[in-house]
Amino acid sequence: YGGFVNSNIRSDVVKRISEELKIPNIDETLWADDVSNMPLVKIREPSVEEAVSLYNFETLDTVFVNSSKVFIKAQGEPEVLAKLAKKVGRECKFYGLIYDMKYFREKKTLNISIEGPYGVFGKPTKYGSRLSTLTGKIISTLKTLDKWVVYSKTHFRRNIFNIRVLSDKLVPELKIPENIKPQLIFDSEVEKKIYYTLKAIGLNVVREPEPIALGDLLYIPDFKVEKGGVEFLVEIVGFWRKEYVEKKMFKLAEVARLKGNIVVLADEKLEPFLSKLKIPVIYYSLRQGRPVLPYRRILEIMSK
Repeated sequence: YGGFVNSNIRSDVVKRISEELKIPNIDETLWADDVSNMPLVKIREPSVEEAVSLYNFETLDTVFVNSSKVFIKAQGEPEVLAKLAKKVGRECKFYGLIYDMKYFREKKTLNISIEGPYGVFGKPTKYGSRLSTLTGKIISTLKTLDKWVVYSKTHFRRNIFNIRVLSDKLVPELKIPENIKPQLIFDSEVEKKIYYTLKAIGLNVVREPEPIALGDLLYIPDFKVEKGGVEFLVEIVGFWRKEYVEKKMFKLAEVARLKGNIVVLADEKLEPFLSKLKIPVIYYSLRQGRPVLPYRRILEIMSK
C-alpha cells in the first residue's frame, strides 16, 4: 500500500494485516507509542523529606506565579550582601526582570525589589514564573545571612495581597528543581509568530533586552536582533487606540534619536499615524491571525 490507504478501505486493510501478523486489536498497538497512552510507572519510592520538599516548592511556586513583584530585605555582612546583590542582578538580566536595590551601610541592610518590565500591557502576573524561578535560585544565599525576609505582591481574583513568604525564621524544607527554565511569554500571538520567524531567518533574537532610559521613563524594546555583529532593536506596534499610538510614536522618536538602530513592525492599519516617523517602518497584514510581512526587508535594513 506504500504506507497509505484510502479511508474507505482502511478498516479492511487493518483487519487483513491484523490477521496476517496474528496481532489482535492492532489499531491500539499502532497508537501505543503516543505519550497519552504510555503507562505511568513509579520509578522508586520517594522519601518523606522529598515529598515534603516538593510540596513546599509547589506551594511557594503557586504564590510567586500569581505575583507581580517580590521584595527582599536582607541584613548581614557586606561581603555576603554583595554576593546576594550580584546574584540577583545576574539572574534578573538572564530572566528579563527589573530590579531596584538600596544599601544602608550603617544598618548593613540591603533592600531589593524585583518585577517585570515597566509599561508592558497585559496581566500583572505575566512574569510570575520568572519571579518564582529567580527566588528559588537565591534562597541558598539568603540562608547564609543573619536576617532576611521575602515578601510577594500577589494577585488573587480582584484582590492584591502582600504576603510574607519566607524569612530567616520561616525556612521550610525545600528542594528546588535544577532544570527549571522560564517559559517564553508573549504579549500577543502576533509577537510570538514574529519572534519565531525572526529566529528562522537566521537572526539571533533577544526578547525584551535591557531598558533604555528616556528621561524619567524606561523604554524596553520587544526584541533585539543581531547578525554578523550588527544589532537592531525591533518594536512591534499592534492596532491600538489613537491616543496610545501617539504616546508610542513619541517614545520611538526619542529612541531613534538616542540609538538610531531601530526598526518598527506595525499593523498596516496604523500607517496614517506612523508615516511621520523618521525610522524604518515595515507594515504587516493579518491573514487568519498570522502577520504577513517582508522579513527580507529587515535583513536589508541591517546590512546598510
